[in-house]
Amino acid sequence: MSRGQGTIMIRTSSFLLLVLLCALATACGVQATASPTPAVLPSSTPREIPSTVTPTPLPTPTPSPSPAIPDWMIQQQMAMTQAAGSDIQVLEHLTRYDIDLAIGVESLTLMGKQVTWYTNNEGVPLDELYFNLFPNSSRFAASMEITSASIGGQDIAFAYELDHKAVKVPLPQPLQPGQSTSVNLEFRARVPFVQENHYLVFVFAQGVFSLGDWHPMVAVYDDDGWNLEYPEGTVGEIVYSESAFYTVRVTMPIELQVLATGVEAEGTVNSDGSLTVVYYSGPVRDFHIVISDRYEVVSGTVGGTTINSYYWPEHETCGAEILWFASVAFNLYSQLFGPYPFTELDLVEADLWPWAIEWPGFILVGEPLYSDPQEVCGEWHVVHEVAHQWWYSVVGNDQVDEPWLDEALANYSTVLYYRMVRDPEIAEATINEHIHQRYEAYVRAYGDGIVGGATRDYSRSSYYPLVYAKGALFFEALHELMGDEAFFEGLRRYYQEHKYGVATPEGLLAIMEQAHGEPLHDFYEHWILSAEGA
Repeated sequence: MSRGQGTIMIRTSSFLLLVLLCALATACGVQATASPTPAVLPSSTPREIPSTVTPTPLPTPTPSPSPAIPDWMIQQQMAMTQAAGSDIQVLEHLTRYDIDLAIGVESLTLMGKQVTWYTNNEGVPLDELYFNLFPNSSRFAASMEITSASIGGQDIAFAYELDHKAVKVPLPQPLQPGQSTSVNLEFRARVPFVQENHYLVFVFAQGVFSLGDWHPMVAVYDDDGWNLEYPEGTVGEIVYSESAFYTVRVTMPIELQVLATGVEAEGTVNSDGSLTVVYYSGPVRDFHIVISDRYEVVSGTVGGTTINSYYWPEHETCGAEILWFASVAFNLYSQLFGPYPFTELDLVEADLWPWAIEWPGFILVGEPLYSDPQEVCGEWHVVHEVAHQWWYSVVGNDQVDEPWLDEALANYSTVLYYRMVRDPEIAEATINEHIHQRYEAYVRAYGDGIVGGATRDYSRSSYYPLVYAKGALFFEALHELMGDEAFFEGLRRYYQEHKYGVATPEGLLAIMEQAHGEPLHDFYEHWILSAEGA
């Protein structure tokens, strides 16, 4: 990816957050390619990060000789911080995607060749693999088709299911537990204009390709078998996926800029004048791509991670402010929850409604947050999506059936940012606007509802007040019940034990009960599964 010339250096420590804010606001400064002038923020009195969340160092194990690391692992380690690079060596069972993607700019088409290495991590033999074709869901208003499928050089008679939203690839022989296979797919897709697709994550708008969920993704195999759910409504997320390793080669006209999950490894100018750029992702559960020629960038470094804020030239002020918000939140969450394992995090302006949306290592920020002065450059939204890099990206969950698990925790993480970073008066006014007022207004109008439903259980009017707002109040009440030390110890263990995996409400509850030392089942039932008020 392109890099900004300026750098913010933030060192993770247990010092007062005042030291961090002073370093950001005065000593270091922010320099962008276009030299933006940061907007003046309201004055704030930063609060100390509780010393109780400082982790106790674990004993250093005695290293033992290890076999040579395969080339693909070395490549994937490029996307990981030095501290997290060794994580890959215990994740070789994850799915691997190797994809060549060609962008048809004038025709708004994608042409792809994908090799998928899949290991059967289940306890039963598998007779087929299922791939999700999310562009064929009604929310995307796009189209995708598989043009060929083969295994071991032999063509496979694949079959579409569920109105072409899934494709079944039968295996030549059952794949036994622990065994691996590779599947070759070729595909093409049409990218819709913004007028056709109001979901706005797989779309061409204002000269920008935004490509979310753009390739055939292996479906999750869970306790009920292949999970093939495609919500038809407009509420919540529609993608439930497991972590995988991506190697993606994007070919496009040379005058365009590509931004993507992971790190850019190399670029090659082809004989026809096009450009091919190679990316490695590390273990991520999705891979987002943006292509355009519009962006400028300002960048900073927090620990071992580069944070890039990509913005349109007319929005340079908010481009710099968004970097500042993201950097402070990133540093705070690294201390509260545990270190972020990837070397890059990108925040990218896009033609969205006045909100933002997350992918692993990649955040789309809606254009209205840059242009509307009342949005304060989208601080709440930016900080919330940065929290999702811990809760969703690294620690996954079923976002379709259990959306509260990441959304409520990300929202309470945003509350923690405001209370630890911002002036108390500003913090409480903002929290009241986004949490208390939204929930209380809903209860006055409709009565209470449960937090722990699936996306299909909510309407546009109930989803945020219950899942986001009441869900955040649950974590606030849990924090007050447990106290700082036990609460943050529990969250750090939850993060560490479910890193790169898929967490469940039961898993979260068990860890928090252990940290608290007392049962929490009745408390959980009241807040998450009942409509009894906050």
